[in-house]
Amino acid sequence: MPSKRLKKCRVCRKLGQFAKSKFCKGAPVVHNVIEEADQSPQISRPEDKDASLYNIKPSSNITILKCNASIEGVTVEFIVDAGACDNVASAATYHRIANTVELLPTDKQLYGYGTESKLNLLGYFKANISVNGKIIASKFYVFNGSARCLMSYKTACN
Repeated sequence: MPSKRLKKCRVCRKLGQFAKSKFCKGAPVVHNVIEEADQSPQISRPEDKDASLYNIKPSSNITILKCNASIEGVTVEFIVDAGACDNVASAATYHRIANTVELLPTDKQLYGYGTESKLNLLGYFKANISVNGKIIASKFYVFNGSARCLMSYKTACN
């Protein structure tokens, strides 16, 4: 059996070298390249320019955490939003309890998720919110538009 040193490389034709060897000058160079996929989430914006507050529709295996709370005796369904730093109530919700709370002006600027436009706020009110018998005082910003009420994670944990 002939020795490996006497065999010729199929690429460079030198004795004792092989095409798959890293020493062969004619061997194709293989680089391991890992392409990073764009991991940024795709956010769909509403087509209606007046719609500033919206929520993302989850896939079928994700559930939205909701809770019923009582604001000054009126039951309201909230979406618990772990990313929200403030509580947001719709104008319709505010009108249901308007006779028990005072709407105060605000300079605070809130933004809908994934948007750069400010929410149109009517103001804010302070009220007692009750969930499962536990009562806490909270501040709610009133959104001038049709949207679900959002409860911040901080309020939900209190």
